[in-house]
Amino acid sequence: MSGEANNGLLKAWKDNLENGFDSIAPCSPTSMSADALDTAIRALDGKTVHLNTIISLPVITSDTLEDYVRMDLPDSFWNYTILTSDQIDALYT
Repeated sequence: MSGEANNGLLKAWKDNLENGFDSIAPCSPTSMSADALDTAIRALDGKTVHLNTIISLPVITSDTLEDYVRMDLPDSFWNYTILTSDQIDALYT
């Protein structure tokens, strides 16, 4: 089964590893639209922008699941984020 970096999926995945459940979760950063908007604003301001932008997108596997899953946060949290720990706490706890 595949999914993305949604905490609900990652928590269910972790809870079911011992039952043989496995998955893969390609990540799309939650900041991708903000990056696109920043690029558009730079272009509208007459600044040089790159025609193509390459973004490194991690893929969560069973080997890296512990690096991303947040059992202390709700299912609605998206784990691949640029939010700071303080911002996450303010929004989700």
